Amino acid sequence: MTPGTVLVVLPGGEVAPLAEVVRRLEALPLDALDPVPEDADEAAYRVAVGARVRAVRVGRGLTQAQLAAPGRTKAFVSAIETGLSFPSLPTLRTFARRLNVPMGVLAGDGPEAGDGPD
Repeated sequence: MTPGTVLVVLPGGEVAPLAEVVRRLEALPLDALDPVPEDADEAAYRVAVGARVRAVRVGRGLTQAQLAAPGRTKAFVSAIETGLSFPSLPTLRTFARRLNVPMGVLAGDGPEAGDGPD
């Protein structure tokens, strides 16, 4: 490894050079990066994600304007929460950070998402 190489810690603890991570991502088919699970009804999933974003936001006492990230608006947050729009993965990640929850909670695969078995 050369000095100045940027390393990335991947899920599972693997450490890899950033250039290698980029090569791996570029090799993935585009549908592998789709945030909607393959077996999900897209409209229902979009509404469910929006409802989770709203529930966590309200639970944290934030307004839509406070959640809106730089370059986004209260109207955009509203569109996501009502299922009219679907957040990109970077937007979902930003919202998760601002709400202080794992991204999986908003996406529906986290322990607090409410979609799993009781």
